[in-house]
Amino acid sequence: MSQMAKFDVGLLRRAVGAVAVGDDCVDLGEILGGFDPAGCGLDDGLVFLFDDDGRPNADFFGWVSGMAARGKRSLEGRRGYAYDVAEWIDFLHDAYGIGYLDAEFDDLDDYGRELRTASENPVSGGTWNRKLAAIHDLDRKSTRLNSSHLGIS
Repeated sequence: MSQMAKFDVGLLRRAVGAVAVGDDCVDLGEILGGFDPAGCGLDDGLVFLFDDDGRPNADFFGWVSGMAARGKRSLEGRRGYAYDVAEWIDFLHDAYGIGYLDAEFDDLDDYGRELRTASENPVSGGTWNRKLAAIHDLDRKSTRLNSSHLGIS
């Protein structure tokens, strides 16, 4: 399962050796393999996703770091989109054991139904529309086409 992390420029600059993360310790330099998130367009406070192998998810990072260029100027808006998509990715993994590139429209329909009716805290129509817009933005960026493979328009 993927793990989300909030990008903290100060922490990255101070991180030498092991950094406590929950009950574990990680070496950020080793995880990032010399990769500099700040030098690649990730703003302080945005989130990114680690894959099961502990490495940043390249597609997610590319999508998040390019949001401002695609018209998402507000840091809070970009952060919300990133959390929405990370939750979608986790849903796909937990429910079906698949990645977002393998998802189909029916999976998205199931996700919406889960969020709006079956969860403990159902989301409003407006919240679902925002989540859907974020998923659509990632889907369009991932497929590099003018249309979505999920059939979202």
